[in-house]
Amino acid sequence: DVTVVTYSFGTRVGLEMIRQRPDAVTCFVSILGSPNRILSGLMPHAVARCVVWASRRLGVRASTAVVGASLRCASTFPYLSHVIGRATGYLKSTYGDFARPFFKSLNRLDAETWVRCVWDGHETGALDVLRTLKSRGVYVGIIAGDKDFAAPLRDMREWAAWANYYVMLPNCAHDGLRSHTREIVSLAREILAGAEKRK
Repeated sequence: DVTVVTYSFGTRVGLEMIRQRPDAVTCFVSILGSPNRILSGLMPHAVARCVVWASRRLGVRASTAVVGASLRCASTFPYLSHVIGRATGYLKSTYGDFARPFFKSLNRLDAETWVRCVWDGHETGALDVLRTLKSRGVYVGIIAGDKDFAAPLRDMREWAAWANYYVMLPNCAHDGLRSHTREIVSLAREILAGAEKRK
C-alpha cells in the first residue's frame, strides 16, 4: 500500500507515476499542484495555448533550451525573481523563507521534462488518473490556494468532483508551504487520517 504526497510540479509527476500502477496506491495527496494546464495560471488560457503551439513548432530541443535558460536566470537572480513574484501576487512569503532556496534549486529541474509535462498538460492532462483513483476507492485529498498561479482556479474546481477531501486556502499562493505551514500540515494530517479510516 502506497501513499503518494505531491507538491507543485510533483503533482503531474506523481499522477503519471500512479497511472503506471494505480492498484498500488491507497491515498493521494496534492499540495498546491495541478493535474493540467500549468501555464494557464501564468497567462490567459488562449495565450497559453499559443505559447504551447509555438513551442511545439520550435521542437523539443529549442523549447528545452529556452526553458533551461529561463530556469538558470531565475536561479542565478533569485532576489529579482522574488521581487517579480511578490509584485504580481504570485508569492506571499519573505525572500529568505521561500524564494531564495526555491529559486536557487530551479537549476536542478530538468528543462525537457518540464516542457513535455506542459505540452501534455495542455493536450491531455491527468484528470483521468483521478477518476481511476475514485473508481478504485482510493482516498484523494486536495489542498489548493486561491492565489496559486501554478494551479488555475478553474482547474482546481474540476478537482473537487474527484476528491474525498478538498480545501481552498484563502490568500495562499504557490509558496503556501511557508506562508501557511501550520494550516497545510494540519490539513495533510486530516487527509491521511481519513485515508486510514477508509482501510
